Amino acid sequence: MDGSLFSQPTSLSISFRLRALRLARGLSLMDIEKATHGRFNAATLGSYERSDRSLSIARAIELANFYQIPLAHLVDEPSAPEKSAPTQLVFDLRNIRLATEASTYKSALINFLSFIAKQRSDWNGEVLSVRSADLSTLALMLQISETELLASLEEKRFLLKKLQS
Repeated sequence: MDGSLFSQPTSLSISFRLRALRLARGLSLMDIEKATHGRFNAATLGSYERSDRSLSIARAIELANFYQIPLAHLVDEPSAPEKSAPTQLVFDLRNIRLATEASTYKSALINFLSFIAKQRSDWNGEVLSVRSADLSTLALMLQISETELLASLEEKRFLLKKLQS
């Protein structure tokens, strides 16, 4: 480390993020060229992703707008995990699928967990771990307290365990 207070992203880390964004959306370089009506040439975009070509701030903003993400997502270094990492919740996807109840609760839970699995490209289908902060989001969606949600998840045996990361 050079003794500075802040770590700065490298052009390579920004290039990797650009490629990861495109791939996460299932797009080819040509798909983006077509979607932007040639505004982003496939060869140029590939050069940005390989870090063979410098990405100007103006072009980075255009790409962030295309991907509908904040510009900071391209240039921020991923934050290091804090020493007291939040609890991880491990869902039993098998039990959730096998539950006989048909409710908006179950439907919302399946949609939420499917969204997370899709974002991660995690298709093992047996279990899924999420951050405890995701519990807050889910409780908000279901319009119940986190305590009620946690109790309900444990009662229905949808939650395998809580891990300290």
